[in-house]
Amino acid sequence: MILYTFCPTVSKHLSFRQLELPASYQTLDFIADMHLDAGHPHTFAAWRHYMQDSPADAIFMLGDLFETWVGDDILKAPYPSGDFERQCMAVIAQAAHGRRIYFMHGNRDFALSSYAASLAHMQKLADPTLLRWQGQHAILTHGDLLCIDDVNYQKYRRIVHNRIFQRVALLLPLKTRMAAAQKIRRKSEATKKSNRPSIMDVNTDEVKRWLDTAQTSLMIHGHTHRPADHSLPDGKQRIVLTDWDLDNETNPRAQVLRWQAGQKLQRISLAG
Repeated sequence: MILYTFCPTVSKHLSFRQLELPASYQTLDFIADMHLDAGHPHTFAAWRHYMQDSPADAIFMLGDLFETWVGDDILKAPYPSGDFERQCMAVIAQAAHGRRIYFMHGNRDFALSSYAASLAHMQKLADPTLLRWQGQHAILTHGDLLCIDDVNYQKYRRIVHNRIFQRVALLLPLKTRMAAAQKIRRKSEATKKSNRPSIMDVNTDEVKRWLDTAQTSLMIHGHTHRPADHSLPDGKQRIVLTDWDLDNETNPRAQVLRWQAGQKLQRISLAG
């Protein structure tokens, strides 16, 4: 069941979609920032194996499942274009036979629409979403909305998430969009190197505002690639998911955050 709640108790409008899961669910998994692409075969293989074998009743993919998503028409592109994306969607569709799959947009795959999601039998989540399960609740978000100190990024985000912009962009030829995506990736990497690390992290006051508005004590997000469990005042907690990269020999990483009924959240490494 999904309910919509508007929270007018703060100066800036902040709203949460609410997702209430069946009490019969016993295990939830959370992953983010897999950044899947054909150039990272080991990461893809680990993700595929995890999706096939996860014991979870529901898997939450909280953004940046793909390194880039240039539009749903990539799924209809003639081989070899689109072949990797079609493989990924087939993996998700197969995994959805035994569990619920939830997908939240990240900053790399914001163009993935409800059409593509339905093909893979995954349910899209609004960002943010307030999860309710067995009397507990948590804010789920990709995380980039919390990085309000990075003013230039927030301006960029508002543009690319605008529906009119996306409709116009999708009128461009597929090859043009693919080339543009590569250019944006290169610019993003250059920006990361030039910006102060603190600017690209979440704003702690904004985190507090979200938790207070939602009247909950737990937030789970990705995006920052800084996995950690942050203890906050009043018993609140912010858990940051890890990014995945098993093609990196120096620092291989892949991790699942697992929440089992009646137990504490547990990080499970898939990096060997």
